[in-house]
Amino acid sequence: TKVNAHMWYLDDGMIIGSPEAVTAFVSDLRNLGNARGLRLNDTKCELIHGGGVRTDVLPTFKFTGHQFHLLGTPFGDRDYVSRFFEDEVLAEASAICAGLLPEPHAAYCVLRHCVSYNKMGHLMRTVDPDVLRPSALKFDALIRRTTSGLMGTDLTDEQWAQATLRIANGGLGLRSACGH
Repeated sequence: TKVNAHMWYLDDGMIIGSPEAVTAFVSDLRNLGNARGLRLNDTKCELIHGGGVRTDVLPTFKFTGHQFHLLGTPFGDRDYVSRFFEDEVLAEASAICAGLLPEPHAAYCVLRHCVSYNKMGHLMRTVDPDVLRPSALKFDALIRRTTSGLMGTDLTDEQWAQATLRIANGGLGLRSACGH
C-alpha cells in the first residue's frame, strides 16, 4: 500500500496515508537512513490520526489526536483553534504588552515590530478567516489598549483607524488583524 502523500522541509516531514502505508513508509525510511548512518529519532516523531484511533501503529511515536498544531498553525474544530489562539498567541502577546519598556518610544517599537501584525500574520494565511475573526478582534483590542496606554489616553475610533495606517500614510504602522 502506498502513502497518499509525503512532504519534506529539510529534516521535517509529513507522511499521509493509511496506518499500514505509513508504517511501511517509515520502515523503508529507517532502512534507507540506517544505510547512510542516519537514525530516525522516535521521540521527536508524532502520529496524528484523522479518524479511528490506532495506538498500536508505530507505538514509539508520540500519539496526537485529530486536533493538533503543526508549524504554528492549529488544525481542528473552531473551539480547538480558539483555545490555541487564547493559550498560545494572545497569552504571549499579552505578556509582552504587560512587560513593555517604560520609555514610550522603545515600547512602541517593540509593540510594532514584535507583537502587532507580526503575531497574527502567519495565522491569517493558514486559518479560515471565519474561524479566526473572533480571535483577531481580541488581538486588535489588546493592541489598541496597549497603544492607548502608551499614549496616555483612550484612542477614539478615528484615532485608532489612523494608528492602523502605514507610516507612509500618516499612521503608526500598527496593522489591524481584522482589517486584512
